[in-house]
Amino acid sequence: MTRYFAQALIATGLSFAPLAVADANAAQIFRQYTATGSNFVLAGGSGSQAPIDPLTFVFTAKYDSTANFSSAFAGLSVQSDPLNMARRTFSHVVGPDALIFAPFTNGVGCRVPLGSACLIILGASSASPRLIAMAQLVGSPADPSAYTARTFALTFSDIAASVPEPATWAMMMLGFGAAGGMMRYRRRRTTMAYAR
Repeated sequence: MTRYFAQALIATGLSFAPLAVADANAAQIFRQYTATGSNFVLAGGSGSQAPIDPLTFVFTAKYDSTANFSSAFAGLSVQSDPLNMARRTFSHVVGPDALIFAPFTNGVGCRVPLGSACLIILGASSASPRLIAMAQLVGSPADPSAYTARTFALTFSDIAASVPEPATWAMMMLGFGAAGGMMRYRRRRTTMAYAR
């Protein structure tokens, strides 16, 4: 199964070496991506089961664009997954500013079990990210089929950091005032007179 998926990635012509590096000033990214692949073609296997075509994933990722990482839990929220993958992870590779979404990622690619997919976004933290690869592995363990998309569509929206409500600010100021009052109260010296 993994052999067919490796063929699928090779068929997409992935190469990170000549790609441009993203804006070095970017740091914390919080975005929702909608990635769609369509016009899937057989890349390996018998093709006995047809792929989901088009295949659309909607997910929210929060990550540091200046660091390489891979996470199965922190920073990832999936809103739409037509394959209902049992495991989802995402990785970020700083050099090409690549975001990889798949069941298993290894920093530069993905390993996909049966009934799963992989997608790769380049320039993920830039102003114009683009989806460059999407592949899916379908079928049965005895007869898997790997498909790669030939047409890609990607939309994204930046999500602003939440601003505390006025009541939260009021409680925080009240807490600081109470802490300051307690510190002032504790500074007062009391003198004790002992009875003789």
